[in-house]
Amino acid sequence: MSAATPDREDGVAHDDVRHGTAGHGASGRGASDHDAFERWQHGGRLEGVHFAPRAPVVVLEGDHAGRAGRVVSLQALAPEPVYVVALRDGDDVGVVQSGLRAALPSDAG
Repeated sequence: MSAATPDREDGVAHDDVRHGTAGHGASGRGASDHDAFERWQHGGRLEGVHFAPRAPVVVLEGDHAGRAGRVVSLQALAPEPVYVVALRDGDDVGVVQSGLRAALPSDAG
């Protein structure tokens, strides 16, 4: 795996996030972001954030494409929401919102 150059304000390379290889750090979060993440974690809705905590999802692209899991946390809001997803095999990966879809009953298994 090649190292990607950070191209976002939070220091995470876009390719790392899109392909589920980003770390779980909270760098770049301001106080208002922290409050928003806390609200979301406790069931509050945030504009532009499509998945709730513990939502079943499937990764659409990258190294983890086709793998199912559950949303664990919200890692970033901009430029696109980034979630930490706990995959069924135990891996935790960071994935941008556009790289996920809601899991269907047929995804179980």
